[in-house]
Amino acid sequence: MDLLRAPLNPLLESILGLALFTVLALTGVFLTRQTHFQSSVPLLFIAIAALVAFFIGKRAAYIGLLASAIIFAFLLFSPLGSWHVDAQDARVNLAWMIMGGLAAAWIFARQRSAPPPQHPDDQHQDG
Repeated sequence: MDLLRAPLNPLLESILGLALFTVLALTGVFLTRQTHFQSSVPLLFIAIAALVAFFIGKRAAYIGLLASAIIFAFLLFSPLGSWHVDAQDARVNLAWMIMGGLAAAWIFARQRSAPPPQHPDDQHQDG
């Protein structure tokens, strides 16, 4: 499983997260525009944030969540092209996406592997 969780350069991790979330958010916008469940699309990104944090890193999930929230505010919810979101349920779901996504990314983030601590008794000196 270590191959799926290989350490990445922080800049590459950020770019990968931004690109992945941007593509997924734009896909969600175009697939659900003018449907009755368009305001629920951001809630899917909580699970996506957990998966991205686990496989890529939490920095990728954090940056991706921010990009997704901006995309949804500007392109999915009315008025289009504005930060302002008219619908109360859409605003609440965006807030849940950010808060829940950040929490999920933090919980499911891959841990940096550190060398095991050494006891002084384990170090043998010849002498």
